[in-house]
Parts: sequence; structure tokens; C-alpha cells
Amino acid sequence: MRKNFFLVSVAAVMLWSCSGNKNSGQVEIKGDTSIAFVDKVPADLKKIDLKSAIIHMKSSTFGMTQQIVMYMDDYGEKQLTEVSQEMMGMKVRQCTLSDSLYVYMYNPDDKTGKRSLVDKKNPNNIHFNAITKEMAREFHIKKNGTAMILGRSCDVYTMEIASAKLKGTYYVWKGITLKTDSEVGGISISMEATKIEENVAIPHEKFAIPKDIKFEETAEITK
Repeated sequence: MRKNFFLVSVAAVMLWSCSGNKNSGQVEIKGDTSIAFVDKVPADLKKIDLKSAIIHMKSSTFGMTQQIVMYMDDYGEKQLTEVSQEMMGMKVRQCTLSDSLYVYMYNPDDKTGKRSLVDKKNPNNIHFNAITKEMAREFHIKKNGTAMILGRSCDVYTMEIASAKLKGTYYVWKGITLKTDSEVGGISISMEATKIEENVAIPHEKFAIPKDIKFEETAEITK
């Protein structure tokens, strides 16, 4: 069960900038499927098109439900994901925090965590507002059209990453993935936004790296 919770936590990291292979029957997809590819992502491109946002999501895998809250500030430069789930009468939490150099994944209750260098070629760093030809070719990115999630018009993309054993459909609004239907290592995971808070004030300490956790160095998160 802990392994499944870890898979959901890793999948939640994917939501920051890209966020499987089948669409939810409850969402109508239609419209333009063309993509204006770029040769290089502009250096000044913002990660999301909002100053700040808090996205509340619900995830489901193996019939278990997880609650996910994503905090984003400074146009996505500051990011924190909190995943929680009730397991055997106890609430289990996992947090993922990133800065320009590292991704930190940690449990705030048992004070354990791992740290890995940000991988610039990791699919987490895909900018759907500026998809390069190289990224599209490497991750088999295709646009299926548009769909409405919580009253927001999302561009719908499919992506397949053989090295990560991942296939997914992503509903992207202003650079934020509001819904995914994915398969990771043969395990189906669905996530969908239930509430969106736009341009809200988020305390700076929310993005502070915990000082009471000794992070183990690992490359696991970015592979």
C-alpha cells in the first residue's frame, strides 16, 4: 500500500508542468489538434500564466482515493504538492517541493525525505505553452483538442514515455494540468481538479525547505 501511495506522489509531481492512454467518458473533447512547435523554449517563459494558484485535486488508484493540493507562486517558480490519504485509520502525507536546483520529496510526519537534482530533460519540465520539436518527438506528444474542466477550457494532450513506463492524457489550462488519465508501470491513476483558487496570497514559508528533515540524495525522482 505504501508503494501505491508513493506512485501517486510521483505522478503528482508530473502535474506541475505537464501533469493514460484513455480519456474519461465524462469529458467531451473537441476542437483544434494542431501544435505550433518551437525550436527552443524562451528563457523568459513563465511556467504558468497566473501569479499564483492553489489547485485542489482528487486522485484514484486501486480503488483508493488521495487528496492532492498543489501550491504555485511567482508564476510557477515556487511549487509545493501535498498528497494525503487515510490508511488503516491513519492519515499519511507526502510532500514534494522544488526549486531551481532540486526536487525534495518528504514525509512531514516521520521526518524522512529524499532530494534529487532537477533534470532539465525530465518530462516534469515540459512547457505545454512552448513545446519543442525535440520534446514532442521524444515523448510522443500529440494534441487531441480542447475540453472543459471546472469551467476552464483546457488543451488536451497525450504523451507516452517508454523509459518511465508512462502513458497519459493531460488537460492543461494556463500551463496547469487540471486532469490526467495515466498509466504508470501498468498501474492506472486518475487525477482531476475539484477546486481552483486563482491569484491568491500564499505564505512564503509554505515553500520553505524543512530544516528538521535530513534529505537522502537520490536520482530516483528524476529518472
